[in-house]
Amino acid sequence: MDVFSFMSDAYNYGYIAESNNIYDILGTIITIGMTVFWIVWAFKMKSALEYYAAKEFGISLRLNGFWTFLFQYFYINYCMNALEEDFAKEKMLADVRSNYSNNSTDDDENKN
Repeated sequence: MDVFSFMSDAYNYGYIAESNNIYDILGTIITIGMTVFWIVWAFKMKSALEYYAAKEFGISLRLNGFWTFLFQYFYINYCMNALEEDFAKEKMLADVRSNYSNNSTDDDENKN
């Protein structure tokens, strides 16, 4: 007896439940609703995190929408954990820029 004939017999004789059961339909509706909820939550959290980074740290944080959609909670958590490191990088770049601009104005004054 091969697998396909066994599956066919199982379906024909009712060994496999049909999907017209009210609990199956209700479970599917709840699953779809929760999936939509998680996606909406992820994008709201993305916006909130970008706003928080701009307001508190002065960082122009731009999260990727594709990764937000695909990984949702995990990507948001990763970005929250990396926020301190991004702030340190941004601060270091600002210090380098200010030192560079101070050195270039000092050189201009020495030439005159």
